[in-house]
Amino acid sequence: MESLMITKDYMEAVKALKDAITKSRYRAAQHVNKEVLYLNYAIGRFISINSRTAKWGSNAIKIISELLQKELPGLRGYSESNIKLMRTFYEGWKDVFENRQLSTGDFNRITIKELEIRQLSTDEFTDDDLNAFLFA
Repeated sequence: MESLMITKDYMEAVKALKDAITKSRYRAAQHVNKEVLYLNYAIGRFISINSRTAKWGSNAIKIISELLQKELPGLRGYSESNIKLMRTFYEGWKDVFENRQLSTGDFNRITIKELEIRQLSTDEFTDDDLNAFLFA
């Protein structure tokens, strides 16, 4: 078995690659965390609007959580209590987000339209919209 000859060039290459991998993984984690926050805020908004206006019954969040679990087996993080926490998150931060009072990070670029989740009636979209979604 031949012994490996580790040169200074190899060590520098490994350091450069290690740095690139580490930085990339950190950026990916930042993007994932941002998307999770946006999603939780949007879900909280949707739940708040529909549950606080008496549109839904008192067990709506529990039923929605159970149905989500059935529709997406293995889905984690969407228990009744977590969905209620998302609603609390939205209600606690909506004035800050909607009035653009944040001064740091990506949150000051957030738009409510990006976060909107709502039920659509069938006359609100066309076959072209559906095709664009399915085949994008």
